[in-house]
Amino acid sequence: MSTIGESASFPFGSALIISSGHPSGNRASRRFEVLPIPPSDQQAAAIASVEGAVGGALRRLGARGSGVLVALSGGADSTVLAAVCARLAGRLGLRVEALIVDHGLRPEGGAEAALVRERARALGLEAQVHA
Repeated sequence: MSTIGESASFPFGSALIISSGHPSGNRASRRFEVLPIPPSDQQAAAIASVEGAVGGALRRLGARGSGVLVALSGGADSTVLAAVCARLAGRLGLRVEALIVDHGLRPEGGAEAALVRERARALGLEAQVHA
């Protein structure tokens, strides 16, 4: 276990385990550990099904060895698609990047686009934000 500062980030699909580190509960001695959460059998089957469908579509399109640009809004659907493409990239010889659009329609759009960019990077993808 390692000690971390007041703020830290950790990968999706992980749990942060916090222990007091000292019987007194002294905050300065707290310890943190990030552990992966393995998918359940049902989740693993769903992941395999989506990977099969996306991988099959990419193969039919002849994407092997080329680039794929995934439109990433930050919602569940586009995030799953981006994650699956990132997982398939090595197997299919793909270069996968994420495209994030900030339409400028809402004041918080820029901050949301920055958060989505960080989510893409956490998936191992280069990300472009277009305003």
